[in-house]
Amino acid sequence: MSVPWREPDRRAWQPRERLMVAEYVTRTFPDAQAARYQVRLGAAPLELQGAKLTDSEAGALRVWSRWADAIVEYPDRVILIEAKIRPKMGPLEGLLLYRVLLPNTPGLELGDRQVELRYVYAVEDPVLNMIARELGIQVDHYEPAWVRDYLSLMTPRERRAPPAGQKEIRDGTRL
Repeated sequence: MSVPWREPDRRAWQPRERLMVAEYVTRTFPDAQAARYQVRLGAAPLELQGAKLTDSEAGALRVWSRWADAIVEYPDRVILIEAKIRPKMGPLEGLLLYRVLLPNTPGLELGDRQVELRYVYAVEDPVLNMIARELGIQVDHYEPAWVRDYLSLMTPRERRAPPAGQKEIRDGTRL
């Protein structure tokens, strides 16, 4: 088994999604102007804006900020990325919220660049992917070999999205 951590124990926390997003960004955007990971988004609380804070004090306050898995920058656009190995609720609304917070993020000059939202997944959830597309969020499947090894440690139920039932949805896709 070729997993990039010491002991492959599915119950022990490992930074698997961080590794997945870093690999994905490196392979998908090799010509990016910049790539940042776990980027804290938004401004300081209103009651502290304008306060004389040292850099370390301001940094300490930002630990409570929301953060995106990755931000990839090009001269004409900024790509916000959320990545999940297993499907779960949260990444799509997170991306929508991050788009709102992005212009007020210290140290990130958005200017007139376009903002793209991207949801990266290893285990497909057709319902989440359909909703993402309807919201204008790009979806991208990324499943390196070590993720398949990790998923092999789980039960079959844990390796797939919850069933949506046999129903045809808006775009003709059968779930």
